[in-house]
Parts: sequence; structure tokens; C-alpha cells
Amino acid sequence: MNRRIRMVSVADAGRVAEIDHDVVADGRGAVLEVDQLPSVSVVAARIDALFAAQSAGVASTMLVAEEGGRVVGYAHREQLTPKRLQHVGVLDLAVDPAHQRRGHGRALMEALIEDSWSWGLLRLELYVRADNVRAAALYRSLGFVLEGTRRGFVRLPGGELVDDHIFCMWSPTSPAGQA
Repeated sequence: MNRRIRMVSVADAGRVAEIDHDVVADGRGAVLEVDQLPSVSVVAARIDALFAAQSAGVASTMLVAEEGGRVVGYAHREQLTPKRLQHVGVLDLAVDPAHQRRGHGRALMEALIEDSWSWGLLRLELYVRADNVRAAALYRSLGFVLEGTRRGFVRLPGGELVDDHIFCMWSPTSPAGQA
């Protein structure tokens, strides 16, 4: 497989928006509805804002995975900005359903985790619907631990309530991660 992990560019906005659409339409793990997704121009503005934030020293970023020159997934990190929370990064991951189960999500997350530590972040967290078993298994295999559960946090279109899990990982250099 010809995979490449790289920093997102504004030119990727259309494909990122398309991946979001396909992931949400697939339904597994999504919390948004298709009609709630941002437009390509909004995605482009958000990507541009990531570069501005990095220039200002904020550790927010997005990486993309390419297969055969086509973007097939992305991993995003948002550094929390309140001074007392700036050691925390919140992550999310999306891989085109047609390209899942090929290692793209793992490769993206490994690169994003390494990049997080290089920025000096100490804690990473992400949120996973309890019924998204594959994603939870991936995150556990990377070293994330289940820290808490928000009971009935997600309400599916049919009215069913689904728990949402909070997964966390500590930097190897953090005293909290060594406890």
C-alpha cells in the first residue's frame, strides 16, 4: 500500500468535507446528521485557522492520510486554550468508510500522538460512542484508557440513547501518566 501521512492543506477541504459526509452517512460512531455538516468553505476556513493557531504557538493541527495520492482520512487535534487546560489536546479521527480496516486510522493516530508529545502536551483525550466497538479497540490498542462514560449522551434518530466513552492517554513524561 502506498500510504502517506502529511499535514492538511486548504486544498484538501473538499475531500475532508466529503469524508465527513461519508462517515456521517455510514452512521457508525457519528454524532452529527448530514445536514449539520459544515460546507467546504467552512472546512477550508477551519483548516486555515489551524495554521494561524500554530503560528501563534497553539498545538492544534490536522493530519491527512493519502493512499495513491487521494486523501482517505484525517486526524485532528484541538489544544484546549484556557491557561489551566493548555496541556490537553482533544483528538478526533475520520477515515472514509471505503478505506477503513487498512491501517489508515492507526497510522494517523500514531503520527498525531507523536506530534502531540513534541508540542509538549501532557494529556490527550477523545470521545467514542459506546456502539463504535472498532474505534474503541483501536484507541485501546494505542494505549488510551477508558476514563469515564457519559450515560445516554447520544440520541440516535430512532430515539435510542447511546453512551459516550471518554478515552484518555498521558504523555510518558507526565507525572499523572506515571501514576
